[in-house]
Amino acid sequence: MTLTQPLGPFKLVTVNTAPERAKRLIGRLVEALKEKYTILHVANVQEIEDVKPTVERFQPDMLFCASMWTPAQSTEIQSIARSVIPGIKTMAIPQGLQVEKGPDAIVEFLLEKVPLLIESPGTRTAAFRQYLPDLNTPRFQTAKDQDAYQYVEHFQNTKNPPWIYGLTKVWEKLLEEPHPHRQNRNFSPKRPQPTNPLTTNKTLIPPHAREWRAWSNPEFLLRPLGLRLEEQPASISTSILAVLEATFSPAGYQKALSAMRINHFLGQLCNMPKVLNEFSYNFLLFGEPSKTKPWGWALYGHHLCLSVFLQGPQIFISPAFTGAEPNIIDEGPFTGTRILHTEEALGLKLMQSLPAESQMKARTYELLKDPAMALTGELATDRWNQDDQRITCGAFRDNRIVPYEGILVSELTPVAQKLVLDIVEQFLLYLPDGARKLRLEQVEGFFGETYFSWIGGFGASDAFYYRVQSPVVVAEFDHHSGVFLSNQEPGKFHTHTVLRMPNRGDYGCAVREGEDMVP
Repeated sequence: MTLTQPLGPFKLVTVNTAPERAKRLIGRLVEALKEKYTILHVANVQEIEDVKPTVERFQPDMLFCASMWTPAQSTEIQSIARSVIPGIKTMAIPQGLQVEKGPDAIVEFLLEKVPLLIESPGTRTAAFRQYLPDLNTPRFQTAKDQDAYQYVEHFQNTKNPPWIYGLTKVWEKLLEEPHPHRQNRNFSPKRPQPTNPLTTNKTLIPPHAREWRAWSNPEFLLRPLGLRLEEQPASISTSILAVLEATFSPAGYQKALSAMRINHFLGQLCNMPKVLNEFSYNFLLFGEPSKTKPWGWALYGHHLCLSVFLQGPQIFISPAFTGAEPNIIDEGPFTGTRILHTEEALGLKLMQSLPAESQMKARTYELLKDPAMALTGELATDRWNQDDQRITCGAFRDNRIVPYEGILVSELTPVAQKLVLDIVEQFLLYLPDGARKLRLEQVEGFFGETYFSWIGGFGASDAFYYRVQSPVVVAEFDHHSGVFLSNQEPGKFHTHTVLRMPNRGDYGCAVREGEDMVP
């Protein structure tokens, strides 16, 4: 590993009820790192109530939580440390790591993670940190002890936040609408229909089931379908991740993992580990895996919703929702994890590269919530709502008709058109390399009918929205205001993206026939 500006000398605090064990482990760590880092002093804290006075007195640069602490306890310890030193770098060693794999595993873990933690750029000034929520408010005090089911029950009973509750009622109606492709196909009224349009089979769902359309991206578990990863034994959750890895490109798999890890990080920031974690997702299997027959799977949860349909050599990954709040991890074992920054940078580069006349044509609204949007309060059709904000093709929007807006891509220079392709490629990153290449060729073939549109400013610090739309792709990117963070205006550290394939591409409808259509 190449080291640029190592931190040193620095002071470290460990929080471990076994001081002699901590001394031995950290001694081995110091010995391994001393050629590259100068560790000034190490202190150990045995009780959580001693963390605050020790950090105040010792003023460490770094704090570790031992593997004997639960995730909730580690979150509490790290929160205490940050309340004393806002920029302190903290890390929780995975619970049970030493018991399961021995002390050598602890040392190996620290040797891998400590240099990343030391050299992670900008950790003390990450923009989102000025908007960290007040965990003493009733919202977070109530949620900290709730699991996903208690959390959604509380939401449904209190109807709070009201704007999200209202939107979920609209979603219920939208889900009852027939899929547009079903309306245009040979639907047989003689086919037996279940009383409940959503089946309850936890392990295997028919390939033509309506559950395909039941995904949603908020943290509320509105429809507990399939298998909840956090409820499964490690062998099952690991197998599900293996399905993702086998399906996606290597870069796409890392993108999905990053979204899940950032969700876990958000849960730590908000002290909601049972609602927001790396396994707070549902996995649905449609049909039986086959080399010839249609089948597929879906994964959905907070900020990550993916629909994968396969038939023979063909693969469709759409709709796909990927988001993050914040969009970077600046402390802990996955420090340096970033997501959706490339999509942001490419969109801004494209908009800034356009001549002024083309910029004016591309920009449909000057403000992110513009009076010209003429909002009516109708959540199903308005151009903006508090949850989706500017996203038009999110959850339950299978039937939405979205007019073309902005500038025709065929009017742009070859350099600008290449940027459009680069943007779309990021949205298609989940596809295996060969399939992605074919899809990009298809997208490029429709540049004569492809539009690029923009909302908001396009300075370096401006939050914004953009969309690439054609008969074969819709790619939306949006900066959002805070949901868990407290920023009232859209921030560049909270991002939503959506990929759709209009005209029968979503859910693989382009290759489905007759009764195999999604209802």
